[in-house]
Amino acid sequence: NRIAGGRPISLDDRNFAGSSLTLVGPAELGTLDKGAAQQLKRDIKSVATGPRATLVLYQKQFLSARSVGFGPGTREGGLVEKLGFGGRIESMQLRCN
Repeated sequence: NRIAGGRPISLDDRNFAGSSLTLVGPAELGTLDKGAAQQLKRDIKSVATGPRATLVLYQKQFLSARSVGFGPGTREGGLVEKLGFGGRIESMQLRCN
């Protein structure tokens, strides 16, 4: 479960428990409605970004509507509360600095 190139981020269960997924960017996922991304949409509860990674999570598909950004070196164990839009993530963008 990787996207090639750039800087990694980890996506885990709440408070970094359970299994994790590492995305390596830069990458844009305009929709999380297809294939393995459907499971990703349901399972993201915490996020940790690498030292040169910036992650933006969006409420709607195609990188639109409300968003929350996480800068380099971020560790957020309670993602649902941080998002403020019910924890539903429809798209994401990973940038590498």
